[in-house]
Amino acid sequence: MKRNKLIFLIIAFIIFVFFAYDFLKGRHISEQYLYEGKSENWKVSSTFTSKGHVNYQSKIIIEYIGKDNSIIDVNTWSLEGTGYGIGGGEQTLKDNKIIKTSDYEDFQFKQSDQQSFSIEWLDEDEEFKLYQKNSNKNSLVSHSMFTYSE
Repeated sequence: MKRNKLIFLIIAFIIFVFFAYDFLKGRHISEQYLYEGKSENWKVSSTFTSKGHVNYQSKIIIEYIGKDNSIIDVNTWSLEGTGYGIGGGEQTLKDNKIIKTSDYEDFQFKQSDQQSFSIEWLDEDEEFKLYQKNSNKNSLVSHSMFTYSE
């Protein structure tokens, strides 16, 4: 009987260590927000993914959809939401795109229905809104705010 109890405790400990490691490495995703918008010359999508309670990752894809195929450089761009802003300057397009991925620690994302985007290139500039396309909230248990995702 003691042997069965010891085996059970060892297995339970191994499972606990696995889940603790997974949680600390941030491989769980609890929320994901997608925003999209476009103008005459640009198409933008931004995704914010939570990786825990206050850790987020953002992915911004800026794509040139205009008619001038000689555009290769962007002077500046910025994306603003409720309580945060992201931007860049002097970037070169690769396959007509700029892709920026950033990780944020101790950052509390504030959900909103839209984001504001502005961009300057050559002697032109545009501003437009990105609108929320979906919100993906998952949980293992109704009281839990985390779920496993690869």
